[in-house]
Amino acid sequence: MRVYLPLCYTLLTCGHLHADVPTDDNISAPPSIKKSVAWAKTLRGSLKKQILNSRKTDQNTLSGKVYFWKNQALLNQVQLQLTENEFSSTLAETSSDASGYFSIVAGDTFGKRLIASKEISEAETGPVISSADALAALKIAVGINPNPDPDGAGPRVPAIVSPYQYIAADINGDQRVTSADALAVLKMAVKLPNSTPRRWVFVEEKYDFWDESLNNGNGGYRTNKGNVISDVGGSVLENANQSNVNFVGILMGDVNGNWSAPSGSQRLENSYFQDLQTQIGGLLGQWGVILDDIPPVITLTGPDNIVHEQGIRYLDQGAAATDDQDGEVSVVTTGEVGSAAGIYIINYNAIDKAGNKSSTQRLISVSDTSSPVIELTGGATMAIAFGSTYSEPGVSATDLVDGTVTVSSSGIVGSALGTYTLSYTASDSAGNSTQVLRTVTVSQQDQIISANTNLLGFELPAAITILETE
Repeated sequence: MRVYLPLCYTLLTCGHLHADVPTDDNISAPPSIKKSVAWAKTLRGSLKKQILNSRKTDQNTLSGKVYFWKNQALLNQVQLQLTENEFSSTLAETSSDASGYFSIVAGDTFGKRLIASKEISEAETGPVISSADALAALKIAVGINPNPDPDGAGPRVPAIVSPYQYIAADINGDQRVTSADALAVLKMAVKLPNSTPRRWVFVEEKYDFWDESLNNGNGGYRTNKGNVISDVGGSVLENANQSNVNFVGILMGDVNGNWSAPSGSQRLENSYFQDLQTQIGGLLGQWGVILDDIPPVITLTGPDNIVHEQGIRYLDQGAAATDDQDGEVSVVTTGEVGSAAGIYIINYNAIDKAGNKSSTQRLISVSDTSSPVIELTGGATMAIAFGSTYSEPGVSATDLVDGTVTVSSSGIVGSALGTYTLSYTASDSAGNSTQVLRTVTVSQQDQIISANTNLLGFELPAAITILETE
């Protein structure tokens, strides 16, 4: 016996049954009407839960804000379109309000795309894009930072090139910044008839431009003049109930970010971007925020110019860096000192959390200035007896660079009584020379004549000392 209740039929035909809800093929005949009623209540509860979840997804609201990258001004009248993908028709749409915020009933958002766009206003057709932007694009194309130096020759450095600047300069969209883009910006500035139309593009706020592994672990942007990466085609939503997406606006051609917000526009606080930096990495300059434009101060331990003796291993004394905001900052040291004679450079670099960079150098001149060391076997002073023959006890020389070197000698020790000088000289390959002297005294030695000494043929010395003995 099978029981078919109107409720069961409704559930089956509505298509809301979950996989774990029994269908007609696996419903066992309830043994009693009482149990059938209990079974139906359970089934109704399961369906009610699924319907509520479905309504929750259907009513999901997606909200966010849109702002300009450089001055953090919130943008009004930005169109937001929700689509299945980049090329499908619009599912829902809205626009940002005067405060730059928007909300849209999005339903199940998984895999859908939210696209932002904005029409060019009359003010944006004017001098907001100028020849200065064309020059900035050209500088980027040749690898020069276009951002101004805040204090000339002082310690402050220009703001790092923002990824949004690279995007603004890539007019032809080939993911590179070249002289062709600079020319295109110039045409836009002077409003040539064949110039590229001015337009806004938008990048999701949390798009990850930052790579922690770059610059010896100090981090850096993946975006550069030869690799302008971004997703200006909208944000692909990754969650079924995603509730927030924010966009950053870039006016193409406005490389310097000179766009001005209309009077009364609201701006995001710097603290907002400090929190954002903590979440996704990068530098505050990415969003035009400069809280600290003073670079760290690097102090070398020891002199900045060192004359180092060749043949001795060089041990660098290092450096320390301090920042007025961050305190102690790590120093990255590059370069090495080789064993060959020459001039070597050790580079020291430091960067603070705001992206301010400092660098300094130490010059090490490696040269062989040490002469060989001569060692005399037997000492520098010797004495031999008159009538005996002098025998050289030996001499050796070593050099820090050349090791063992040859020793040349000059001078003789005669047979007559007196003092003789021998000279020893050693030179290394660098021309360093050493000379040492040895003095040899030939003298008459004292002789003792006993009572039993045979004096026949004995030659008496010039002086005789008679010692009395008991």
